[in-house]
Amino acid sequence: MLDYFMERSNKYVDSMSKKERKRYGQFFTSKETTHFMTGLYTIPENLSKVHILDAGAGSGILSCALLERLEQIDFIQAVELICYENDNNILDLLKENLKVYQANSKKDIQI
Repeated sequence: MLDYFMERSNKYVDSMSKKERKRYGQFFTSKETTHFMTGLYTIPENLSKVHILDAGAGSGILSCALLERLEQIDFIQAVELICYENDNNILDLLKENLKVYQANSKKDIQI
């Protein structure tokens, strides 16, 4: 699913000027970087619920990549995801991406 979210994010990037993205400090994470960054998280085996804060959510790429990783871990049953984004222009894309992931997940994901 990450490819789907990357494609949607790339369309957004192409539709916004660099000046506008710079104004909000937006730097969209590449697929390779998301895999690297989500690999840095240590997930204790005694957790059944994970709490995540994405303080610069953008289109949700990093959150979705981490959710994708958590999807493969059997002992994780639930995820609470809190996203913060200060650019109203991308909020609809962020919400849509997260809802799509939530609807297709086997986990209990609260956003």
